[in-house]
Amino acid sequence: MLRKIGKYVGYTLLWIVIVAALLWAHNRAATHRTEQVVGAMNISIENGDDKQLIDSHIIEEWIAKHNLSPIGITIDKVAVEQIEEQVRRHTAVANADVYTTYDGDVNISIEQRRPIARLRMDGYDAYITAEGYIVPAAEGYSAHVPVVTGDYRPLFGSNYAGYAEDVTRDSIAALERVIALLEEQKIPLYEQQQQNNKELRLILSERLSKGFFQSDEEYEILKNHYNQRRSDARNKHRYRNQQLRAGIAILEQQQHEARKRQQQLEQQDADFDALLDFLKFVGEDSYWSAEVVQVIASGGGGKQIELSIVPRSGRFLVDLGATTELRDKLATLERFYRKGLDNVGWDKYRHISLRYRGQVVCK
Repeated sequence: MLRKIGKYVGYTLLWIVIVAALLWAHNRAATHRTEQVVGAMNISIENGDDKQLIDSHIIEEWIAKHNLSPIGITIDKVAVEQIEEQVRRHTAVANADVYTTYDGDVNISIEQRRPIARLRMDGYDAYITAEGYIVPAAEGYSAHVPVVTGDYRPLFGSNYAGYAEDVTRDSIAALERVIALLEEQKIPLYEQQQQNNKELRLILSERLSKGFFQSDEEYEILKNHYNQRRSDARNKHRYRNQQLRAGIAILEQQQHEARKRQQQLEQQDADFDALLDFLKFVGEDSYWSAEVVQVIASGGGGKQIELSIVPRSGRFLVDLGATTELRDKLATLERFYRKGLDNVGWDKYRHISLRYRGQVVCK
Protein backbone atom coordinates (compact mmCIF):
# COMPACT_ATOMS: atom_id res chain seq x y z
CA MET A 1 0.00 0.00 0.00
CA LEU A 2 2.79 2.40 0.95
CA ARG A 3 4.60 1.49 -2.25
CA LYS A 4 1.49 2.35 -4.30
CA ILE A 5 1.08 5.66 -2.49
CA GLY A 6 4.74 6.46 -3.06
CA LYS A 7 4.32 5.72 -6.74
CA TYR A 8 1.43 8.19 -7.02
CA VAL A 9 3.37 10.83 -5.08
CA GLY A 10 6.34 10.32 -7.41
CA TYR A 11 4.19 10.77 -10.52
CA THR A 12 2.63 13.88 -9.00
CA LEU A 13 6.00 15.39 -8.20
CA LEU A 14 7.22 14.56 -11.72
CA TRP A 15 4.26 16.36 -13.29
CA ILE A 16 4.81 19.32 -10.99
CA VAL A 17 8.44 19.51 -12.15
CA ILE A 18 7.41 19.24 -15.84
CA VAL A 19 4.75 21.95 -15.53
CA ALA A 20 7.15 24.18 -13.62
CA ALA A 21 9.80 23.69 -16.30
CA LEU A 22 7.32 24.52 -19.05
CA LEU A 23 6.16 27.66 -17.25
CA TRP A 24 9.75 28.69 -16.67
CA ALA A 25 10.63 28.11 -20.35
CA HIS A 26 7.54 30.03 -21.48
CA ASN A 27 8.31 32.96 -19.19
CA ARG A 28 11.96 32.87 -20.21
CA ALA A 29 11.02 32.90 -23.89
CA ALA A 30 8.61 35.79 -23.34
CA THR A 31 11.27 37.72 -21.46
CA HIS A 32 13.79 36.93 -24.17
CA ARG A 33 11.44 38.32 -26.87
CA THR A 34 11.17 41.59 -24.96
CA GLU A 35 14.96 41.85 -24.62
CA GLN A 36 16.36 40.40 -27.84
CA VAL A 37 16.91 43.14 -30.47
CA VAL A 38 16.63 42.29 -34.17
CA GLY A 39 20.06 42.54 -35.70
CA ALA A 40 19.56 41.15 -39.20
CA MET A 41 16.89 40.68 -41.85
CA ASN A 42 17.67 37.69 -44.04
CA ILE A 43 15.87 37.63 -47.41
CA SER A 44 15.92 34.57 -49.64
CA ILE A 45 14.33 34.61 -53.10
CA GLU A 46 13.36 31.48 -54.99
CA ASN A 47 13.72 31.29 -58.78
CA GLY A 48 16.74 33.56 -58.61
CA ASP A 49 18.10 33.25 -62.14
CA ASP A 50 18.40 35.47 -65.20
CA LYS A 51 14.60 35.97 -65.12
CA GLN A 52 14.68 37.50 -61.65
CA LEU A 53 12.58 40.64 -61.19
CA ILE A 54 13.57 41.49 -57.62
CA ASP A 55 16.49 41.11 -55.23
CA SER A 56 16.94 41.46 -51.48
CA HIS A 57 17.81 45.15 -51.79
CA ILE A 58 14.48 45.90 -53.53
CA ILE A 59 12.55 44.07 -50.80
CA GLU A 60 14.47 45.88 -48.06
CA GLU A 61 13.56 49.23 -49.64
CA TRP A 62 9.95 48.09 -50.06
CA ILE A 63 9.68 47.21 -46.35
CA ALA A 64 11.39 50.43 -45.27
CA LYS A 65 9.12 52.45 -47.57
CA HIS A 66 6.12 51.19 -45.59
CA ASN A 67 7.77 51.86 -42.22
CA LEU A 68 8.01 48.18 -41.29
CA SER A 69 11.76 47.70 -40.95
CA PRO A 70 12.41 45.40 -37.95
CA ILE A 71 16.08 46.27 -37.52
CA GLY A 72 16.86 47.67 -34.04
CA ILE A 73 13.59 46.76 -32.34
CA THR A 74 12.87 43.86 -30.00
CA ILE A 75 11.41 40.63 -31.36
CA ASP A 76 8.08 41.09 -29.58
CA LYS A 77 7.50 44.36 -31.47
CA VAL A 78 8.20 42.94 -34.95
CA ALA A 79 5.01 43.15 -37.03
CA VAL A 80 5.49 39.76 -38.68
CA GLU A 81 2.01 39.53 -40.23
CA GLN A 82 2.11 43.11 -41.53
CA ILE A 83 5.56 42.61 -43.05
CA GLU A 84 4.41 39.38 -44.69
CA GLU A 85 1.25 41.00 -46.04
CA GLN A 86 3.15 44.02 -47.38
CA VAL A 87 5.82 41.91 -49.08
CA ARG A 88 3.09 39.90 -50.79
CA ARG A 89 1.64 43.13 -52.14
CA HIS A 90 4.75 43.73 -54.23
CA THR A 91 3.73 42.99 -57.80
CA ALA A 92 6.78 40.79 -58.41
CA VAL A 93 6.09 38.59 -55.37
CA ALA A 94 3.90 35.50 -55.71
CA ASN A 95 4.15 34.42 -52.08
CA ALA A 96 6.11 35.24 -48.92
CA ASP A 97 6.76 33.74 -45.49
CA VAL A 98 8.13 35.84 -42.61
CA TYR A 99 9.29 34.57 -39.21
CA THR A 100 11.67 35.50 -36.39
CA THR A 101 14.43 33.38 -34.85
CA TYR A 102 15.53 33.02 -31.24
CA ASP A 103 18.82 34.75 -32.09
CA GLY A 104 17.02 37.92 -33.21
CA ASP A 105 16.94 37.49 -36.98
CA VAL A 106 13.94 38.16 -39.21
CA ASN A 107 13.86 35.66 -42.06
CA ILE A 108 11.86 36.39 -45.20
CA SER A 109 11.39 33.65 -47.77
CA ILE A 110 10.01 34.88 -51.10
CA GLU A 111 8.64 33.13 -54.14
CA GLN A 112 8.89 35.61 -56.98
CA ARG A 113 6.82 35.72 -60.13
CA ARG A 114 8.65 34.36 -63.16
CA PRO A 115 8.23 36.41 -66.34
CA ILE A 116 8.07 34.79 -69.76
CA ALA A 117 8.09 37.99 -71.82
CA ARG A 118 8.25 41.77 -71.61
CA LEU A 119 5.59 43.94 -73.23
CA ARG A 120 7.22 46.98 -74.83
CA MET A 121 4.48 48.45 -77.00
CA ASP A 122 3.69 52.15 -77.15
CA GLY A 123 2.89 53.23 -73.60
CA TYR A 124 3.44 49.73 -72.19
CA ASP A 125 6.42 48.41 -70.29
CA ALA A 126 5.57 45.38 -68.20
CA TYR A 127 6.47 41.75 -67.68
CA ILE A 128 4.00 38.93 -68.11
CA THR A 129 4.09 35.57 -66.33
CA ALA A 130 2.90 32.20 -67.58
CA GLU A 131 -0.21 32.62 -65.41
CA GLY A 132 -1.07 35.87 -67.18
CA TYR A 133 -0.03 38.10 -64.29
CA ILE A 134 1.16 41.57 -65.32
CA VAL A 135 4.14 43.05 -63.47
CA PRO A 136 5.05 46.67 -64.31
CA ALA A 137 8.73 46.89 -65.18
CA ALA A 138 10.90 48.46 -62.49
CA GLU A 139 13.69 50.84 -63.41
CA GLY A 140 17.15 49.36 -63.29
CA TYR A 141 16.04 45.74 -63.30
CA SER A 142 15.72 43.74 -66.50
CA ALA A 143 14.89 40.05 -66.91
CA HIS A 144 16.26 38.17 -69.92
CA VAL A 145 13.02 37.26 -71.72
CA PRO A 146 11.65 37.85 -75.23
CA VAL A 147 10.32 41.34 -75.90
CA VAL A 148 6.81 41.80 -77.36
CA THR A 149 6.37 44.84 -79.61
CA GLY A 150 3.99 45.91 -82.39
CA ASP A 151 0.71 47.78 -82.74
CA TYR A 152 -1.27 45.20 -80.74
CA ARG A 153 -2.79 46.61 -77.55
CA PRO A 154 -3.93 44.41 -74.66
CA LEU A 155 -7.17 45.03 -72.81
CA PHE A 156 -5.54 46.15 -69.57
CA GLY A 157 -4.08 49.64 -69.13
CA SER A 158 -0.41 50.53 -69.39
CA ASN A 159 0.02 50.83 -65.59
CA TYR A 160 -2.02 47.77 -64.68
CA ALA A 161 -0.68 45.18 -62.23
CA GLY A 162 -2.57 41.91 -61.72
CA TYR A 163 -4.08 39.06 -63.68
CA ALA A 164 -5.07 40.04 -67.21
CA GLU A 165 -8.18 37.83 -67.08
CA ASP A 166 -9.49 39.87 -64.12
CA VAL A 167 -9.75 42.94 -66.34
CA THR A 168 -11.78 41.03 -68.92
CA ARG A 169 -14.04 39.44 -66.30
CA ASP A 170 -14.67 42.72 -64.47
CA SER A 171 -15.26 44.65 -67.70
CA ILE A 172 -17.74 42.08 -69.02
CA ALA A 173 -19.50 41.96 -65.64
CA ALA A 174 -19.77 45.77 -65.62
CA LEU A 175 -21.36 45.69 -69.07
CA GLU A 176 -23.71 42.94 -67.88
CA ARG A 177 -24.87 45.27 -65.11
CA VAL A 178 -25.38 48.05 -67.66
CA ILE A 179 -27.51 45.72 -69.82
CA ALA A 180 -29.59 44.70 -66.80
CA LEU A 181 -30.09 48.35 -65.77
CA LEU A 182 -31.21 49.25 -69.29
CA GLU A 183 -33.68 46.36 -69.18
CA GLU A 184 -35.10 47.75 -65.93
CA GLN A 185 -35.44 51.17 -67.56
CA LYS A 186 -37.60 49.60 -70.29
CA ILE A 187 -40.18 48.28 -67.77
CA PRO A 188 -41.96 51.63 -67.11
CA LEU A 189 -42.09 52.24 -70.87
CA TYR A 190 -43.76 48.86 -71.39
CA GLU A 191 -46.20 49.69 -68.59
CA GLN A 192 -47.00 53.03 -70.23
CA GLN A 193 -47.64 51.20 -73.51
CA GLN A 194 -50.13 48.94 -71.76
CA GLN A 195 -51.85 51.92 -70.14
CA ASN A 196 -51.96 53.75 -73.46
CA ASN A 197 -53.58 50.73 -75.13
CA LYS A 198 -56.04 50.40 -72.25
CA GLU A 199 -57.13 54.03 -72.53
CA LEU A 200 -57.75 53.63 -76.25
CA ARG A 201 -59.77 50.45 -75.74
CA LEU A 202 -61.96 52.21 -73.16
CA ILE A 203 -62.79 55.03 -75.56
CA LEU A 204 -63.37 52.69 -78.50
CA SER A 205 -65.65 50.54 -76.34
CA GLU A 206 -68.04 53.43 -75.84
CA ARG A 207 -71.30 53.16 -77.84
CA LEU A 208 -73.52 55.98 -79.14
CA SER A 209 -77.28 55.57 -79.48
CA LYS A 210 -80.02 58.04 -80.33
CA GLY A 211 -82.37 59.01 -77.55
CA PHE A 212 -86.13 58.54 -77.93
CA PHE A 213 -86.87 62.27 -77.67
CA GLN A 214 -83.63 63.34 -79.39
CA SER A 215 -83.88 65.16 -82.70
CA ASP A 216 -81.88 64.20 -85.73
CA GLU A 217 -79.93 67.44 -85.53
CA GLU A 218 -78.93 66.85 -81.89
CA TYR A 219 -78.00 63.27 -82.61
CA GLU A 220 -75.86 64.34 -85.56
CA ILE A 221 -73.99 66.82 -83.38
CA LEU A 222 -73.38 64.14 -80.72
CA LYS A 223 -72.32 61.69 -83.41
CA ASN A 224 -69.77 64.16 -84.79
CA HIS A 225 -68.38 64.71 -81.28
CA TYR A 226 -68.27 60.97 -80.72
CA ASN A 227 -66.39 60.31 -83.95
CA GLN A 228 -64.02 63.21 -83.29
CA ARG A 229 -63.25 61.87 -79.79
CA ARG A 230 -62.49 58.43 -81.21
CA SER A 231 -60.29 59.96 -83.92
CA ASP A 232 -58.43 62.13 -81.38
CA ALA A 233 -57.94 59.10 -79.14
CA ARG A 234 -56.46 57.08 -82.01
CA ASN A 235 -54.10 59.93 -82.94
CA LYS A 236 -53.04 60.44 -79.34
CA HIS A 237 -52.52 56.69 -78.94
CA ARG A 238 -50.45 56.49 -82.12
CA TYR A 239 -48.29 59.50 -81.18
CA ARG A 240 -47.74 58.24 -77.63
CA ASN A 241 -46.89 54.76 -78.84
CA GLN A 242 -44.35 56.18 -81.28
CA GLN A 243 -42.69 58.05 -78.43
CA LEU A 244 -42.60 54.98 -76.22
CA ARG A 245 -41.29 52.73 -79.00
CA ALA A 246 -38.60 55.30 -79.75
CA GLY A 247 -37.56 55.31 -76.07
CA ILE A 248 -37.46 51.50 -75.99
CA ALA A 249 -35.50 51.44 -79.25
CA ILE A 250 -32.86 53.76 -77.77
CA LEU A 251 -32.46 51.49 -74.75
CA GLU A 252 -32.30 48.40 -76.97
CA GLN A 253 -29.64 50.06 -79.10
CA GLN A 254 -27.63 50.82 -75.98
CA GLN A 255 -27.99 47.18 -74.94
CA HIS A 256 -26.89 46.07 -78.40
CA GLU A 257 -23.81 48.27 -78.17
CA ALA A 258 -23.01 46.88 -74.71
CA ARG A 259 -23.33 43.29 -75.97
CA LYS A 260 -21.19 44.15 -78.97
CA ARG A 261 -18.58 45.57 -76.62
CA GLN A 262 -18.75 42.35 -74.60
CA GLN A 263 -18.02 40.37 -77.75
CA GLN A 264 -15.09 42.65 -78.50
CA LEU A 265 -13.77 42.12 -74.96
CA GLU A 266 -14.10 38.37 -75.36
CA GLN A 267 -12.21 38.56 -78.65
CA GLN A 268 -9.50 40.70 -77.07
CA ASP A 269 -9.26 38.17 -74.26
CA ALA A 270 -8.93 35.35 -76.82
CA ASP A 271 -6.21 37.32 -78.63
CA PHE A 272 -4.27 37.75 -75.40
CA ASP A 273 -4.70 34.06 -74.52
CA ALA A 274 -3.32 33.10 -77.95
CA LEU A 275 -0.31 35.37 -77.44
CA LEU A 276 0.20 34.03 -73.91
CA ASP A 277 0.03 30.40 -75.10
CA PHE A 278 2.67 31.13 -77.73
CA LEU A 279 4.95 32.84 -75.21
CA LYS A 280 4.53 29.93 -72.77
CA PHE A 281 5.43 27.43 -75.48
CA VAL A 282 8.52 29.43 -76.41
CA GLY A 283 9.54 29.75 -72.77
CA GLU A 284 9.14 26.04 -72.09
CA ASP A 285 11.04 24.91 -75.18
CA SER A 286 14.79 24.86 -74.63
CA TYR A 287 15.55 25.62 -78.29
CA TRP A 288 13.04 28.39 -78.97
CA SER A 289 13.50 30.07 -75.59
CA ALA A 290 17.08 30.75 -76.66
CA GLU A 291 16.24 31.50 -80.30
CA VAL A 292 13.29 33.94 -80.04
CA VAL A 293 14.51 37.42 -79.17
CA GLN A 294 11.46 39.49 -80.11
CA VAL A 295 7.79 38.85 -80.86
CA ILE A 296 5.95 41.39 -83.01
CA ALA A 297 2.19 41.33 -82.44
CA SER A 298 -0.16 43.20 -84.74
CA GLY A 299 -3.93 43.51 -85.01
CA GLY A 300 -6.14 42.26 -82.24
CA GLY A 301 -9.55 43.43 -81.08
CA GLY A 302 -11.53 43.88 -84.27
CA LYS A 303 -8.72 42.49 -86.41
CA GLN A 304 -7.17 39.06 -86.36
CA ILE A 305 -4.02 39.05 -84.26
CA GLU A 306 -0.88 38.07 -86.17
CA LEU A 307 2.63 37.33 -84.95
CA SER A 308 6.14 37.63 -86.29
CA ILE A 309 9.39 36.77 -84.54
CA VAL A 310 12.91 38.12 -84.65
CA PRO A 311 15.23 35.12 -84.11
CA ARG A 312 18.67 35.24 -82.60
CA SER A 313 20.12 33.42 -85.60
CA GLY A 314 20.39 35.22 -88.94
CA ARG A 315 19.23 38.70 -89.88
CA PHE A 316 15.68 38.00 -91.02
CA LEU A 317 12.11 38.42 -89.83
CA VAL A 318 9.88 35.35 -89.56
CA ASP A 319 6.20 35.98 -90.35
CA LEU A 320 4.01 33.42 -88.55
CA GLY A 321 0.68 34.99 -89.51
CA ALA A 322 -2.41 34.05 -87.49
CA THR A 323 -2.10 32.39 -84.08
CA THR A 324 -3.33 29.02 -85.35
CA GLU A 325 -0.98 25.99 -85.56
CA LEU A 326 1.94 28.02 -84.21
CA ARG A 327 3.76 24.97 -82.90
CA ASP A 328 3.58 23.32 -86.32
CA LYS A 329 4.89 26.52 -87.90
CA LEU A 330 7.86 26.61 -85.56
CA ALA A 331 8.54 22.93 -86.26
CA THR A 332 8.51 23.74 -89.98
CA LEU A 333 10.88 26.65 -89.36
CA GLU A 334 13.27 24.44 -87.40
CA ARG A 335 13.36 21.92 -90.26
CA PHE A 336 14.00 24.77 -92.70
CA TYR A 337 16.86 25.94 -90.51
CA ARG A 338 18.54 22.52 -90.73
CA LYS A 339 17.78 21.60 -94.36
CA GLY A 340 17.54 25.01 -95.98
CA LEU A 341 19.54 27.77 -94.34
CA ASP A 342 22.40 25.47 -93.39
CA ASN A 343 22.86 24.86 -97.13
CA VAL A 344 22.17 28.29 -98.69
CA GLY A 345 23.53 30.44 -95.88
CA TRP A 346 21.92 32.35 -93.02
CA ASP A 347 22.39 35.76 -94.63
CA LYS A 348 20.60 34.97 -97.90
CA TYR A 349 17.08 36.05 -96.86
CA ARG A 350 15.58 39.01 -94.99
CA HIS A 351 12.00 37.75 -94.71
CA ILE A 352 10.63 34.24 -94.12
CA SER A 353 6.88 33.61 -94.20
CA LEU A 354 5.15 30.63 -92.61
CA ARG A 355 1.62 31.95 -92.99
CA TYR A 356 0.39 28.89 -94.84
CA ARG A 357 0.58 25.31 -93.63
CA GLY A 358 3.68 23.46 -94.76
CA GLN A 359 4.91 26.38 -96.88
CA VAL A 360 8.06 28.43 -96.39
CA VAL A 361 8.26 31.55 -98.55
CA CYS A 362 11.58 33.42 -98.49
CA LYS A 363 12.51 36.83 -99.80
